[in-house]
Amino acid sequence: MEMWISKYALSSGIEKADGKLMDSGYFYKTEGYWTGFKVGRDAHATLEEANAAAEAARVKKIKSLEKQIKALEKLQFTT
Repeated sequence: MEMWISKYALSSGIEKADGKLMDSGYFYKTEGYWTGFKVGRDAHATLEEANAAAEAARVKKIKSLEKQIKALEKLQFTT
């Protein structure tokens, strides 16, 4: 069964995988070992669902980085 993997979308993009859907998640074989993903969070049945999950992750990461920038801007070093 083919699914779209969005877990690593921010670092390496969305990947199309051919694997097995089981009760505990979606699994596919890469480089000789099985990799598992949670369906609906990391693995998606359609490219549109994967794109939506990747966009949500991108927005969340931007907010996190903005928060970090604000914290760094507030830092003051005195001697």
